[in-house]
Amino acid sequence: MRAKIVFAVPATPVLPPRPALQSLWRMSARFRESVFFARLPSLALLTLAGHTPVGHALAYRDENVGDDPVKGGCDIAAITAMTCQAARAYELAAAFKRKGAHVVMGGAHPSVRPQEALRHADTVIAGEAEETWPAFLADFARGRPKRFYAAARRPAYSFQGSRIPRYDLADIGRYRAMPVQAGRGCPLGCEFCSVETIHGRNYRHKE
Repeated sequence: MRAKIVFAVPATPVLPPRPALQSLWRMSARFRESVFFARLPSLALLTLAGHTPVGHALAYRDENVGDDPVKGGCDIAAITAMTCQAARAYELAAAFKRKGAHVVMGGAHPSVRPQEALRHADTVIAGEAEETWPAFLADFARGRPKRFYAAARRPAYSFQGSRIPRYDLADIGRYRAMPVQAGRGCPLGCEFCSVETIHGRNYRHKE
């Protein structure tokens, strides 16, 4: 089954509602253009695109660089979301559903709050998705997609099965830099950080 798949990045709120920061944002071009606010494409979604079998029609749309993710509709909408993007991600999910798309959500927020995300999405993929995304696509082609997918295992020392991201899908001229990934996981276990929950405390390198 050939499906039209849109990989969608919701808009990221630039600043918390703090008057001093918002005033500085308005006054200082240097602040607005600093590395802290550099636009970067979603490496997670581009990696999923790399794990999508040949034959599907793929599009990558990022609200942070002016794209309208819902324009034209699709068969499958794959939406990633950090917590700061969750509210907008749920709005996009509703818009995609109104156009008849099957909405898949993943990323940091749906991975740690899957039941919340399932109130808005047709399917949630928690954690690392190199194995579960192709499994979902196979189930979707058979007309039996599951509501929830999670990787059965997390490789201990490397994730050599992760393919090269589909950088060609992103309009690189609209970004200040292109990210690369050398490893996953962190041994520090900071209580405010989601990395340990999603990727574990072992540092794993990409081969």
